[in-house]
Amino acid sequence: MNNRIMVIGGINADITGFSREPLVHNDSNPGMIEISAGGVGRNIGENLIRTGFEVSIATAFAKDPMGFFLMESCKNIGMDTSCSKIFDYGSRSSIYLSVVDADGEMETAVSDMEIFENLSISDIRRSCDKLEEADFIVMDSNVSVEIIEFVMKKYRHKHIVFDPVSTSKAGKLDGINWSAEILKPNILEAEIISGIRMDSLEKTIEGLKRINGLGICWVLMTDGANGAWLSGKGRVYRCPAFLGGKKNVNGAGDAFLAGAVYGRSNGRFETDMLYYGHAAASIAMESSKTVNPEMSVEMLDKRMEELKRCLKVEEI
Repeated sequence: MNNRIMVIGGINADITGFSREPLVHNDSNPGMIEISAGGVGRNIGENLIRTGFEVSIATAFAKDPMGFFLMESCKNIGMDTSCSKIFDYGSRSSIYLSVVDADGEMETAVSDMEIFENLSISDIRRSCDKLEEADFIVMDSNVSVEIIEFVMKKYRHKHIVFDPVSTSKAGKLDGINWSAEILKPNILEAEIISGIRMDSLEKTIEGLKRINGLGICWVLMTDGANGAWLSGKGRVYRCPAFLGGKKNVNGAGDAFLAGAVYGRSNGRFETDMLYYGHAAASIAMESSKTVNPEMSVEMLDKRMEELKRCLKVEEI
């Protein structure tokens, strides 16, 4: 297994409010509040650590209580932060504040991620040795377009995996010179990147293939309860969603991408990226935390085999 990963992307403190009852807007709702380490890049990295990978991260930390908490969280799980930038006092740690309803679905969220705007290409150049050693480079769009294009140009010979993060951040990717092996948007992000509204089977296939044509080998598109798609090498596959139990959907997409990387790195069939993605996402949703601390190689392999028996991937 190719197991060295370099993550370039976001890390933040996740503050999540879980309502005990159906949410009442414009009112105070009884529930539970949890604080945990998160961020798209970090979440993907932690899931990969828990499934046997060595992970380093290039990200931004602030010298504030949340920043020290986040640095300690990385140390505790064995994530190397030697390539990350620690900003002086006065910077704010990235924080993601969300409210989850009684059914485990995110109702609303606010993100404060201004610190990542201070990361520069020179900061990433400090990671060159780690980037050359990495088997996979995982990036998210919390970092600047300049950093994204620098990495894609300089390390185009590597397995580059990319997560657009959100519709607002997907918008800044227009015009990028892509060179990526795997892109994992959700359907809304994919519509922005492709410029096509995917409101029919034909339009969905057209949009996916347009994204492939930008310079992306495989597009892994998630569509919530409607399942996921895989497009590449002239083929398009669709897989229904696994409708298991859920406590929290936050982090499911990050786990999906980590599962897909696990499947890809093991040299399995290309469609196993879908199965492993669904398997990892279903495990993530069983925990109130954004990364399920029970995630492991054994659990992921077992869940994938279970899903293969109940989910059918079809080529369109």
